[in-house]
Amino acid sequence: MKGEQIQNDKYIVFRAVDVSMPQIPADKIVQDAVVIRKQDIFAGPGLHAYAAAIQTGLELLFRQLPPEHEMTLEAAHEIEYLTRLRDFFFEQAVEAEHAEGKKLPD
Repeated sequence: MKGEQIQNDKYIVFRAVDVSMPQIPADKIVQDAVVIRKQDIFAGPGLHAYAAAIQTGLELLFRQLPPEHEMTLEAAHEIEYLTRLRDFFFEQAVEAEHAEGKKLPD
């Protein structure tokens, strides 16, 4: 996970009414996912809050780390991954703020 690229195409989302569920193997259905549509009026603030939560985690992590020259490679990779993850969700928040056709969640 730490070495993975942050992907926006990792999952594909379909509306349930548009897909025949028996065609999808049960072990391929992600049960613990939440979808936030960028046109949702709450998406921008929600995604900003998520990015801010990751930033808070980074700040707490920095407080517990040894000086940079003593940092382990694993810790450096974790920080780099969390930084990319924070930036990804911040970019998604900005896109959501500028999304057209804002509406209440459906």
